[in-house]
Amino acid sequence: MLRLRDRVVIMLLFDQIVQEEQVAMAWQLWRDMTKEGVKEPLWRVLTLFSEVDSEMVYAEAARVYGFEEARVPRSRAVGLIQDLHRRMDEEVWAQMVDLRLLPINQMEQPHSHRQRTVYATHDPARHEVQDLLRTIETEGYELRYVKETILIDLLAKAFPHEKRYQQLQAGGTTLPSDIGEYLEVSVPVGEVHVFSEGGDDEPEREMVARESDDRPSPPAGGSLIERFEDVLERAVQKHATDICLLPNAEGHVEIYFQIHKQLKRWKVIQDVTADAMLSVVKREILGLRSGQTKQTQKRVIRRWIEGEPIRFRVTALPPSDDLHSESIVIRVLQ
Repeated sequence: MLRLRDRVVIMLLFDQIVQEEQVAMAWQLWRDMTKEGVKEPLWRVLTLFSEVDSEMVYAEAARVYGFEEARVPRSRAVGLIQDLHRRMDEEVWAQMVDLRLLPINQMEQPHSHRQRTVYATHDPARHEVQDLLRTIETEGYELRYVKETILIDLLAKAFPHEKRYQQLQAGGTTLPSDIGEYLEVSVPVGEVHVFSEGGDDEPEREMVARESDDRPSPPAGGSLIERFEDVLERAVQKHATDICLLPNAEGHVEIYFQIHKQLKRWKVIQDVTADAMLSVVKREILGLRSGQTKQTQKRVIRRWIEGEPIRFRVTALPPSDDLHSESIVIRVLQ
């Protein structure tokens, strides 16, 4: 039996939002992530499982930590978001979008004519949210909880002509144009194929690629480095020239192989976040700190695969206009 100290998980169980079996699975993953140096509370790890209602988990966490749920005046919020975007440094704005941290209202402070801005996010307990707010707000502000779907809808309404926000709303994934600097992709952006169980490849029809290999992948919840090493080995077996690890709109890692100058989706890792996977690769493979995101970083590594020495050039790409999160591109050199 697990000896739980996480107040949010205890309340989630008490309110029957999650089941004991789900907590047990999350605890196994949480333990492995902790060993890899990824520090997240157990309740946040629960949101990585598709069978768990992540919105309800975030709402419960907000209540436990004392954050009030905000009522959103949508037209006013859209105007505030547009105004803040015009004044905000692009790098800081990208962090805000990534954290789903948006201004939703302004109120006059008591005994003062100054305006106090109300910000909202689906995860107000995250330390990065508090740190970012302190850098952009010198006067008083409030932080409240709002469902992530509402925040994404606000972004789509504030920027109706920007594809990236519309895709967030639709839950879609695009291949960033920045990747073109590192790959010679012969198919248009967005025209990505998925591996089929037969000998030929077929157009993408589903989110998660079906495995055609006889050898199983490392189990869910296993070492993140083991999973990364498995990706390298599978890419060599499939005669891929390049590998891409990209975060999608749901925060999962999508893995692409380039074969014969066609980019093909191999699989989606759904039980860990993209941040967790990419931070481990950066730290353990590239020797970088998790906060180093402004510059492209490269390193050549060597692995023995099926008795042959294979070299890989691992490149960590910083957030960009197309992709507001880090990504990894790997060239198979031999």
